[in-house]
Amino acid sequence: MPKRIRNPNPQKRPPKTTEYRGVYLDKKGGKYASKFRLHPNTSLSRIKHLGMFEDPKEAAIAFDWANLKYNHCATSVLNFPDMVHNLDVEPKRKKKKLNARNTSGYKGVRQVPGGKFVAKIGYNNTSKQMGTFETAIAAAIAYDQAAIKKGNRPSK
Repeated sequence: MPKRIRNPNPQKRPPKTTEYRGVYLDKKGGKYASKFRLHPNTSLSRIKHLGMFEDPKEAAIAFDWANLKYNHCATSVLNFPDMVHNLDVEPKRKKKKLNARNTSGYKGVRQVPGGKFVAKIGYNNTSKQMGTFETAIAAAIAYDQAAIKKGNRPSK
């Protein structure tokens, strides 16, 4: 069996997919992902995912906003150093759409025969049912409380 040929220059990375720093094209969804390094050059350094964006410029603005807000970095690492960023307001992102089969209008809530609503949350390849509720809003509140308890952001 012939030997596999490795990259002759292993240090060379594939070219960036956009001209913006911290913005990459997601091959699966065709959207732009924005990531940045939180607390660079420290032992607490980690990569933070900022979200998916339709436009690379929106993702680049989110990258700049996060770097200014969390890292207090110099303008030399920003995509738009001349832009004035309002750090009190997060960059706008499109909200995720609910599944087309969702009839309750709330994430994690479904209607059962008899007109009642069930709240159910999944994590670690298991699911937990919070109970049966008279209204969809009560079930959504139970879902949100369970999401906050497990460390996720509540649904919107």
